[in-house]
Amino acid sequence: MRIICSRTIIATPPGWTIREQLEMRKMTQKEFARRMDMSEKHISQLINGEVRLMPEIANRLETILGVPASFWNNLEAYYQERVIQANEENNMDRGLSRDYIIHPGATLAEVIEDRNISTKELASKTCVTEKYISAILNGKKSISATFAKKLERTLGIEASFWLKLQANYDKELLEFEDKSQ
Repeated sequence: MRIICSRTIIATPPGWTIREQLEMRKMTQKEFARRMDMSEKHISQLINGEVRLMPEIANRLETILGVPASFWNNLEAYYQERVIQANEENNMDRGLSRDYIIHPGATLAEVIEDRNISTKELASKTCVTEKYISAILNGKKSISATFAKKLERTLGIEASFWLKLQANYDKELLEFEDKSQ
């Protein structure tokens, strides 16, 4: 990972602090790699934030640089936390939050609540199990064409409505996942 920025957050990898330590000590990356008993490539990746600072590396840093391993471990944990926060903020700024993608089961839940229909009653009227209804209501299962037709007969809401909701949900979820990567 490298520097990750959002509107209010800058996540700086621990490698930048290592770089500062090396500059203060006038130590080259080559010399540092030798002392750390690591490849120059790995040291470069560490300094550039391309690999995580693992606890065993933190222990070596303590030995070589004299800065406690707990400092390095905390710095890595803080960096990872800030990366998550920055990515979430960026997604929110782009209108990309999984929270804004509404599963059709949420709409179905509102409909049956408004009509005072229990999941047990809906299951009975649509000839499916309560478990199946619960999976849809909880966003764990999609509304199939067959079930949409059953909902049309039971609730009087056209099957095409449910299928469009499902298609829109699937499309938005796919776009979210594509943009989040």
